[in-house]
Amino acid sequence: MTLGKKFSRFRTTAAVLDTSTGKYRIDITLDRHPPKTYTITPGNPASINISVAGISRLRIQLYAPGKLKSPLQAGVDVAGGNNGGGLPGIGLGDPILLP
Repeated sequence: MTLGKKFSRFRTTAAVLDTSTGKYRIDITLDRHPPKTYTITPGNPASINISVAGISRLRIQLYAPGKLKSPLQAGVDVAGGNNGGGLPGIGLGDPILLP
């Protein structure tokens, strides 16, 4: 996303669904700097609080621990109560950019 050097901090909490398994990864890239990498597992959320002062572009990439299924099969599995790696199972809670 384009920040236009208008913000000072990015804050969020990254968490994994309790029904998921394995280690998930989040890469946050600011402009052309090397990404900041966070590893998250079920029950162990990561608090992310980074400076974005003077940054033009913010990129967030979420990675699952294994191969994902097709969206249709993943939906069928979840409807049946089985995530089984079909959906990423990771998300960001209350992401906010501060002026």
